[in-house]
Amino acid sequence: MKNYIFFLLLFCSYHSVSQDVDLSKIDQYIENAVKDWDAPGLSVAIVKDGKIVHEKGYGQLEKGKKI
Repeated sequence: MKNYIFFLLLFCSYHSVSQDVDLSKIDQYIENAVKDWDAPGLSVAIVKDGKIVHEKGYGQLEKGKKI
């Protein structure tokens, strides 16, 4: 499953070269994945042309804590 997210983000970053990507859809997908996989959290960075175009942390640092 980790590979799936990596390739999805890789595709989205490649795809954005010709089109703008709706980052809210990426946010929604990742938030759902964190819930579905019962993961405490996840961090994501999308880089285009050597610059970070999106970076965000999802969920929590440690399961059961609000950090």
